[in-house]
Amino acid sequence: MGRRLRVAILLHLALGAAGLLAFALLGPWLTAALFGQAVAIDEITALGFGVATIGISLGTASGRIGLITLGARHAFMTCVLVASALGVVGLLIGAAVWGAPGAAWGLGVAELASGIGQTLVLLAVWRARASRERGL
Repeated sequence: MGRRLRVAILLHLALGAAGLLAFALLGPWLTAALFGQAVAIDEITALGFGVATIGISLGTASGRIGLITLGARHAFMTCVLVASALGVVGLLIGAAVWGAPGAAWGLGVAELASGIGQTLVLLAVWRARASRERGL
């Protein structure tokens, strides 16, 4: 993979990890301070949103920066649409069974799956491109 793309992915992963930590450590306190304890999120809900943040960061780097740049728009949209469909189901089931924490984790799992899926497709597209360039 190109150096710039690897750097972009690593920087986005670092940003996503920082977001995960910020949600986990500050989310409950900050929502209580801003909106009151009655509607503040708990630690489990905050962690679910943090997982979503790292998934969004990974998807941004792998999908929007990687796949789109390489011309794999169809693969990018397929990943996004499949993850969105699964995410809606996850949100609805998670919210129905576990309330706000379930919805947050449904979102988190969907975004993480989308980011990982886009990364795997990016690796496949990159390898195929490298093989074509080598004449294999």
